[in-house]
Amino acid sequence: VENVVVTAVAAAGYFLQVPESSSDYAGAPHSGLFVFAGSSMLPQVGDLVTVDGQVSDFFGQTQLSDPTLTVTGTAALALKLLGRAETSDDADAMAQQMWAGRTPLD
Repeated sequence: VENVVVTAVAAAGYFLQVPESSSDYAGAPHSGLFVFAGSSMLPQVGDLVTVDGQVSDFFGQTQLSDPTLTVTGTAALALKLLGRAETSDDADAMAQQMWAGRTPLD
């Protein structure tokens, strides 16, 4: 996944979103992804990144695991977020909702 923005960081991973200006943007509900990083390096919210990893299914949700992360810059973009995480606890709650089959706004 190339040139995506980190929108939230949780204890064991982070959320990515394709910028709206990208030709890969498919609308907010279809342009985000969770990366399960485990104890790997975590990026910062707002980082523009490229991530390689294994596509996996976790409780019915697609995610990347075993990631290789490259921070390529900082995004200065307005994103249409599915949810907003103020803290890592909020991001963890968003991840738990996603794994339970709900969107962060449910």
